[in-house]
Amino acid sequence: MAQDPLRIAILVSGEGTTMQAIAEAVSTGTIAGRVVLVASDRPGARALERASRLGLPTLVVAPPPVGPSEWESTLAAHLAASGAELIVLAGYLRILRGPVMERFAGRIINLHPSLLPRFGGPGMYGLRVQKAILESGDTTTGSTVHLVTPDVDRGPTIAQRSFPILPGEAPEQLAERQRPLEHELMVSVIRDFASGKLPLPWRTGPVTYASSGVDTGRVRKGIGALNKAVTYHPPTSRGTLITGSGAFAGVIRYRNQLLALTTDGVGTKVLLAEELERWREVAEDMVAVNVNDLSAIGAVPIGLVDHIMCREPEDRVLREIGRGLNDGLKKSRTHLLGGETAVVPSLLASRYDLSATALGVFAPRTAPLTGDRLRAGDVLIGLSSSGFHANGYTLVRRLLSDHRIPLDTRIPGERLTLGSALLRPTHIYAPCVEPLLEAGFPVAMAHITGGGFRKNLLRLSSDLQFTIDEMPEPSGLFAWVKERSGLPAEELYRTFNMGIGFIVAVRERHAKATLARLSQCSTIRARVIGHMERGSGVSIPALGVFYPSY
Repeated sequence: MAQDPLRIAILVSGEGTTMQAIAEAVSTGTIAGRVVLVASDRPGARALERASRLGLPTLVVAPPPVGPSEWESTLAAHLAASGAELIVLAGYLRILRGPVMERFAGRIINLHPSLLPRFGGPGMYGLRVQKAILESGDTTTGSTVHLVTPDVDRGPTIAQRSFPILPGEAPEQLAERQRPLEHELMVSVIRDFASGKLPLPWRTGPVTYASSGVDTGRVRKGIGALNKAVTYHPPTSRGTLITGSGAFAGVIRYRNQLLALTTDGVGTKVLLAEELERWREVAEDMVAVNVNDLSAIGAVPIGLVDHIMCREPEDRVLREIGRGLNDGLKKSRTHLLGGETAVVPSLLASRYDLSATALGVFAPRTAPLTGDRLRAGDVLIGLSSSGFHANGYTLVRRLLSDHRIPLDTRIPGERLTLGSALLRPTHIYAPCVEPLLEAGFPVAMAHITGGGFRKNLLRLSSDLQFTIDEMPEPSGLFAWVKERSGLPAEELYRTFNMGIGFIVAVRERHAKATLARLSQCSTIRARVIGHMERGSGVSIPALGVFYPSY
C-alpha cells in the first residue's frame, strides 16, 4: 500500500530561498510530497519568480490597502481548494489569526531564526532577530520550526538546530551563515511529516484515548447513571444474583445451578478489518472477548449467541465471519446457540458491527472467583497476549491516521505486516485456565481488556495492593505504540494490556505447579509478574505508575 504524497502549500513574502529548498527536496524524493501552491502577500515577490521557474502554481493574496478586507478568508479558501495538508510559512511576514488558523489548526508550521522562546514574538523578524541575538552576548544561537498558533512565535516547538556565534560577526553575516542550516532543518521536519514520523495535526501533547474520542471517565459516569436507573429486583423464584455490574461476568444461582453470562463486542477493530477486507480474525474475537471474561470469573464457557449488524448482507463477508466464529468456538469448545443478523444501514458508520453473548457454568462445589479470596502474599502470574486483542483501537487508528502509516509497514519485533499484526485474533485462555480450575489453584483471575491494569485488577479488590514488578519489556506492537503515541506509562498501561492479556492469582505455594501446568499450553507464555500486598490500588514501581482507585 503506497502512501500518498503529502500535499504542501508554502506561504512566502521575500526571497523564497527556503521555499526553493523545500521544492528541490520534493523533486529529488527527499520529501515524499508535492508542492500544491506557493502563495504570497506581496505582488512581485522574488519568491514567486523562483516558484514559477520551478513550475509551481503561484498565487498572490494581498491584505488591505491593496487587497480585500477579507483577505485571510480568501487565502483560506485557496489553500483548501489546493488540497493542502501542511501549510509552511517560509519567510511569510503576515500574522495569521482568523480563517486560515481555524481551517488548518495544527497543520501550519513556521521557521524562526532563533532558539525560541528567545528572540521571538511580534516585531521579531528579518535582521531584527540577528541584531537582538548579537546584542544579547549569547555565544550560541540557532533556528526553530514550530507550530503556528494565535500567540506569535509561542506555538509548540517541533525541532531546533543550534550553532555557535563567531566573534565580531555582523547581523548580515550571521543570517547568511544561518540560512543553509535553516533549509536543512525545515526540509528534515517536512520529510518527517510526509513519512509519518510526525503526526498531522501537530498537537501540544501525545494522542490519548480521550483525545481520540473515547473518554473513559465519561464512560464510567454514563454507566453509573444507567445502573442507578435500574432499580428493579425480581423475586427469589427467579434466582439469586451472585455478581452483577462490575464483575467480569454476571452470575446467578437458579435452583442448584450457577450460571454466568457476559456480553461484549469487537469495537472499532472492525474498521481495520474493513480497510483490509479481512473478517475472519475479528469474528474469532467475537468469541474470545466473551469466553475470556467467563474464564476470569472461573466459569466454563458452554454456549454463545452472535449479534451481527450490517448495512447490507454480503455472502463473502458473512462466510468469513462464519469461519472466524467457528475458529473461536472450536478453541473454546463452545456451542453456537443461535444469533441475530440485522440489516440496519441507517445506524452504522462501518459496514459491519460484531458482538456476542456467552453463557458459562461452574463445576460442582466451586464458587465464582470474585476476588474475595485474595490475600497478601499471593502470586500474580501473567499470561501473554497476542497483541492489543480488541481494545484501544480507536487510539491505534488515530495514530495510523496522524502519522500517515501504511498498513503494510514492517515494525521491529513483528514477523507480520503492521496491518496483519493489528488484526491478529485475541488469545482464548479457556483451554489453559480450565486445568488450573480443576486443580483448585486460582484464587482470582483477571482478563486485561479495556481499562488495562487499573480497571481490570481493581474490580477484584479495593483492600489489597496489586504490585506488578516483573512486567515484560514492551516489544513488537507494544514498543511501536509506546514510541508512536508518546504516551506516558500511566496512560499506556491503563489503555493497553502491554503484553499480558490474562492474570491468574494463586497462593505462593501453588505458583510453581501453576507455571508447570501453563507450560503445557502451547498458545501462551506464562511468567510471575507480581504479588499482592497490604494496601490498596495497583502499583507498577519500575515505571512509577500507581492507580489508587477504580
